[in-house]
Amino acid sequence: MRIERGTRVSRALQIGREALGAWRRRLWLRLPPVRRRLTRRAQHAWGEGTIAFVCFGNICRSPFAERLASQRLGSARRVASAGHFPEEGRRSPEPAVAAAERFGVDLRPHRSRVLSDELVEEATAIFVFDQQNYHAVLREHPRAKGSVHFIGALSEKGPLFVPDPFGGPAEAYRLAYRRISDLIVSS
Repeated sequence: MRIERGTRVSRALQIGREALGAWRRRLWLRLPPVRRRLTRRAQHAWGEGTIAFVCFGNICRSPFAERLASQRLGSARRVASAGHFPEEGRRSPEPAVAAAERFGVDLRPHRSRVLSDELVEEATAIFVFDQQNYHAVLREHPRAKGSVHFIGALSEKGPLFVPDPFGGPAEAYRLAYRRISDLIVSS
């Protein structure tokens, strides 16, 4: 039996290969020597220059991280956030605002921004929250390759990725913000 391109079977095989590749990447990132290297790079990048946080929509994780890092670092360093969703000016959802308040962060004045070439050029470190963010940043801004880090790599312990709480229950926001807070406070 011959499988024609474009058939359901060939599409299923392609999806299977992509899933296997993603699984292998996740497994690779969990290896202790790889995680230690990622942590060393992320911690070194944290200590210098402008920091940018990038998530999908720039309404939940990255604005929380930006404001918390700004509080911790003060005016000595520039901290920014952006997303790769192509719509600016969106507000943080109410569950995000409520959860952030529990950590002393006010997201009410925040409006979303799209990651620009200017911010990529200015940032010495770009922290992303998951593999989708990582690949989106590098796809849209290939010159950022050496400055993109997973925020979870700021610590050798705990998950490398912070899941997107958008659309989830209040507890999802609280857990995401707890992980982000722990990483920033310990850095």
